[in-house]
Amino acid sequence: MFRSIGLAELIVLVCVIFGSSIITVIPLCRITERAGFSGWLNLVPFGSLVWAYFMAFSKWPRDASQN
Repeated sequence: MFRSIGLAELIVLVCVIFGSSIITVIPLCRITERAGFSGWLNLVPFGSLVWAYFMAFSKWPRDASQN
């Protein structure tokens, strides 16, 4: 019923996953840096979602410096 994945399908799958990761991580790093945090925090696997929630509900260092 199901067949194993071939090399061509594996290459396409890896390219799609890598491409979508790059498309997601680069803007998140830029947003994090503009907020005053380190952009490297978004590179932790599945950490971007946790980090987005943290950023949404915390006081940003950039906001504190404007007061």
